[in-house]
Amino acid sequence: MNTTKEFSPSRTYIAICNKTNFEGYYLKEFVLPKTEDRDWPFASSPEKISIENTREMASWYFLNRLNSTACIETVILTKEEYNSLTIQG
Repeated sequence: MNTTKEFSPSRTYIAICNKTNFEGYYLKEFVLPKTEDRDWPFASSPEKISIENTREMASWYFLNRLNSTACIETVILTKEEYNSLTIQG
């Protein structure tokens, strides 16, 4: 049974990134905004661009707007998926 969500209802995602020495991981939670200002050189006011609420767009947003030096190990989890994880061990 596949329980992977394609989007987060809360627009909250978690990036799973390699540490700089590649000896472990760290998690970074962030909220994907609904819109983004797009400043055009000749625009009289900033234009708002809608940001689609998808896992792929969340990955792009994290790497291009929040942390361009991160090394994402795997697809970003939604906050809802993360909250439902159970650790076995």
